[in-house]
Amino acid sequence: MNEIAIDDSQREMCAVLVMRTMLTDYCDDTGVSFNDVFFHFVTSPAYKMLFDYSTGLWMEGPDYLRNIFEDTMKTNTSLKQTEPYLISEEEMLRRLGITEADLVGFEDVEIE
Repeated sequence: MNEIAIDDSQREMCAVLVMRTMLTDYCDDTGVSFNDVFFHFVTSPAYKMLFDYSTGLWMEGPDYLRNIFEDTMKTNTSLKQTEPYLISEEEMLRRLGITEADLVGFEDVEIE
């Protein structure tokens, strides 16, 4: 049987899709804002696991990822890990599929 090679850009695309779907579902179910959940997720061990392609988490569905995320929240009630895994704003926007054109008009918005 022929095995199809999957490169890291394809793995990343799958990981981002699973992440976005999980976060959207989580927000819909809990009423928590997307920004709050996104911040908690990207600072969680689940995020690091998702983008460590050797774990295979990128191949799983959003419900499975949510279970992993919620499990890490239970064991780490402060929602902070000892070794932060933060990404730049540019990387966050790229992974979420937000382009410069999407941000037109937001230059003067102040974030508290």
